Amino acid sequence: MRLLFEHCLSVVIHVRKQVSSHFRHYNIYAVIIAACGMSLSSVRAEPVTVSPYASVLLRYENDTAMAGASDRERLRATVRAGIQGSIGNAWRYRVRVSTGLKNRQNVPSITLYRFTEQGLPDKDVYVDQAYVEYQHDDTAFIAGKIPWQLTNSTDVFWDRDLHPIGAALHHQVSDGLTLTGFWGAPLDGASGTIGSLQAVQATWTTKYDNTSWTFAPWLVNYEGQQHCQYACKETGSDHTSLRLSTWLSWQQWRIAVDAGHALTSDGVTVDADRDDRTSLAVELRYGKLKEKGDFQAHLRLLHVEKFAVIEEFAQNATGRLATTNYNGIDVRARYSVRADWWVGTRFSHLNSLEGEKKHANRFRIETQYRW
Repeated sequence: MRLLFEHCLSVVIHVRKQVSSHFRHYNIYAVIIAACGMSLSSVRAEPVTVSPYASVLLRYENDTAMAGASDRERLRATVRAGIQGSIGNAWRYRVRVSTGLKNRQNVPSITLYRFTEQGLPDKDVYVDQAYVEYQHDDTAFIAGKIPWQLTNSTDVFWDRDLHPIGAALHHQVSDGLTLTGFWGAPLDGASGTIGSLQAVQATWTTKYDNTSWTFAPWLVNYEGQQHCQYACKETGSDHTSLRLSTWLSWQQWRIAVDAGHALTSDGVTVDADRDDRTSLAVELRYGKLKEKGDFQAHLRLLHVEKFAVIEEFAQNATGRLATTNYNGIDVRARYSVRADWWVGTRFSHLNSLEGEKKHANRFRIETQYRW
């Protein structure tokens, strides 16, 4: 019993370090502590398991053709390690640390070597995940510093390297239908949060022989907050958008669409011919990465207008342009040397939509090993 409480308390302490005074009005820790307290009475003398895990990603990265910026060639690494396990039959927990920039956690990589003249970013280590999860029958609840909880094909709206302080509830209504409710406070640096984000989604999947179709509409609302310290790109403005993630799978093939339209914006349009509030990503994917010898590749076509997403929270890995106001392509191929080791390459080309005409190329050779 004492060991169980200590494990719950350690998760709370790790999460607590990530929160600023801005978050005192949204006391998620009370939820986590209450959840741990419930687990004490529900699992009693059930065993607590602890499993360490880790991953290392090495990447050669070459950024070229960016107007107003020098070409940038470097060797990067992303290292992550943590513990995960179960508390009885119904509870799970996870705590993970990562390399990167602690005050901009959508940058989890550190620079090992610079082939060209360029600045050297910080090399931080920080807790990027710390949460507990409860599963009972068809309902799951998760709280803490959690991964993105909605079903999407791409990171056009939310960069999955960002883990907000929040909670989510998933309920499986039937074999093919799941409802999700999510609330979170996005990060502002290593110890602060900025604004509040809520989302609801229905995910419906139907299958026939080797074909399946997933249809997942969702509504997201962000309440902006002034006086940011690090996360300042459009985080002071409110944002509400209606979005759809859907894909059709057949054997090894999948075609997917992530689309969205902002229902609100700051009232400024860049182009009089459109309202600059729409995003669209189309992905064609082949293969999976599960066993030795597996191969996976994707082609993505991207179009993200100025006010379609929240610039601070959208994907950051595609290229050096901003995370809004662009279109382009993203191509990636990977091969499984072993079930826990893959190698691959990736190329992205982006163009700005409005304002100063810019374009950027990013080429990568990368490999990841997992323990």
